[in-house]
Amino acid sequence: MRREALLVAGVDVGGTNIEVGLVDADHRVHQRAKAPTPTAGPGAVLETITDLVTSLDTAPIAVGVGIPGVVHEGSVLTVPNLQGWHQPVDVGAGLTERLGLQVALGNDANVGLLGEWLAGAATGGCNVLGVWMGTGIGGGLTLDGRPFSGARGAAWEIGHVVVQAGGALCSCGRRGCAEAYAAQVDEWCRVGHGRRRPTGESRRDPRRGGQTETHLEGVGARLGRG
Repeated sequence: MRREALLVAGVDVGGTNIEVGLVDADHRVHQRAKAPTPTAGPGAVLETITDLVTSLDTAPIAVGVGIPGVVHEGSVLTVPNLQGWHQPVDVGAGLTERLGLQVALGNDANVGLLGEWLAGAATGGCNVLGVWMGTGIGGGLTLDGRPFSGARGAAWEIGHVVVQAGGALCSCGRRGCAEAYAAQVDEWCRVGHGRRRPTGESRRDPRRGGQTETHLEGVGARLGRG
């Protein structure tokens, strides 16, 4: 098979959007597709991924999926930032059944760091830490030149390190996680680049019933303490 024919589909499942890229063996992206992340649970997410992959002009030979949750032995155990994911879901098997392709599955931050390690900012690094901030906060580790995900796939879940005992309610159900505070930095950044800017240093956090939340300096301090 010719090298240029080795195209795979990479899928990034986010809390807001699902994005698919058709990538060749030299890490070049040939095509992209995108759709809003459905809120009706795992089945709807799998159908959206299937629709996006089958919409590509060229059929991939395999599919890789990064999902914002704890992945262990092929199943997604918990996904705090997606609605309706209350039980472990065998995403790989579900997509293989729908697409008829081999599917590789991993935590989105872990596979994101793997991509940077193979062909991006972390190329050649032996010990690398990656942090992604968006709807949530994800973290990945490469130790001694190998991806490290821990005993049950939850190593370096920095977003769910408790930095404020009894603090803001997190999407995982606990209080005081770094994600309950610092994930909102992404929102501030996006607002700041638009027409509006925050009128002050604080915002109202809907997860705390409208109480005024900390300003950006406090967010950084909490994350640093974690």
